[in-house]
Amino acid sequence: LTRIRHAMATINSTFGPYGVSLVEVDADASTFADIRIQVSGSSPCGSATDGVLGCSTIFGDITFISGWGWYTGADAATVGAAQYDYQTIATHELGHAIGLEHSSDAASVMYGTLSPGVARRTLTAGDLATINPGSSGAGAMHSGQEALFADRTGAGERLPGAWSTELVPQAGHSHAYVLGG
Repeated sequence: LTRIRHAMATINSTFGPYGVSLVEVDADASTFADIRIQVSGSSPCGSATDGVLGCSTIFGDITFISGWGWYTGADAATVGAAQYDYQTIATHELGHAIGLEHSSDAASVMYGTLSPGVARRTLTAGDLATINPGSSGAGAMHSGQEALFADRTGAGERLPGAWSTELVPQAGHSHAYVLGG
């Protein structure tokens, strides 16, 4: 849970000036949350077999896929060679939940694949460019679903057959989100 809270802090500090505020609520209030996070063996985007690390949907549901070797420590420099950084996945999926698209910048947390042993916990200037210019805040919920894929090839590529849909930020949505769990 600490890594998710740090991911929320990254989103809030970066996109707060645009009206984004992620706030954690307790289980009693989770039915009112706009974003809900769960861990499961599968998601609408696929499972570990498909190379999916995490998935977010237009309904505000974020799923972290179980079965991976997660690194949950604070020091990004000590992610093990066979581990995937949990905070990177949390920040990535929360980024989708507020409307960010995948980045072509391999240094960005919003890049579409993640290699084991790598941590990318920050957003880049290019990520700010994906803010929907037609809205008063950062993006808005995207249409479709989006996934972060494990880079099992070592070449920054998804597994053959892996897929995700294109994000289309939409104006006119609320830009304050509540994280429920």
